[in-house]
Amino acid sequence: MPSESSLPWPRVAGFVNQLTHDLRNDINSLALGLDLLKSSLADPESLESAARLNDHIRTAGARLREISARIADPKPNSAKISAHDLFLIWQDQAFQLGINAAWSHTLGTEQLTIDVAGVSRALAELLVNARQFGDGLGLIAAAGIFGKEVVFELQEPKPNPLDPTEWGVAPFQSTQRAHYGLGLWESDRLVRASGGEIKRQWLATGKLVTKFKFPSEP
Repeated sequence: MPSESSLPWPRVAGFVNQLTHDLRNDINSLALGLDLLKSSLADPESLESAARLNDHIRTAGARLREISARIADPKPNSAKISAHDLFLIWQDQAFQLGINAAWSHTLGTEQLTIDVAGVSRALAELLVNARQFGDGLGLIAAAGIFGKEVVFELQEPKPNPLDPTEWGVAPFQSTQRAHYGLGLWESDRLVRASGGEIKRQWLATGKLVTKFKFPSEP
């Protein structure tokens, strides 16, 4: 019997995609049947129950679509954006999420050719992850030019030693309901699909530093 580590990911991903596709078809059939049933219902209580069932069906369908999209290979829609504008998007994401951080940058007019939506999602995942696995306090977010690279960096207080080298390497590190361990894995793939690199390091000063690096264009 092959070991778990020998399972070919493309085949696993293909299986999950096909399974979610089949389940979505079943859900669509259920929704159609429920709509036909609602047309024959008259009393308010039955109609209310049917509406609740419809909400559950839509939620299940949306969750399946999300999982299917997240495990698919990234197909970047690359466009030019100034590094400074991307930094402002990151700041706005923190504001929308209610996350406070100390922000700083040394960016000028440098341009990036990236999938803006994908990289933005990856930057947001850094913030969400920091809040989920910490208190979201004491965060330092920065961006700057280092040689020919634009670097976006998030520092999180992590007083206890940890090894982040395997983070984001494989999906499904969790199987809790609605939490499938896809966040860092997906964000890393989105960054790499845009030509970026990821570096994570725990420092003896008690900080976890995550860096997204992208080739800079004049």
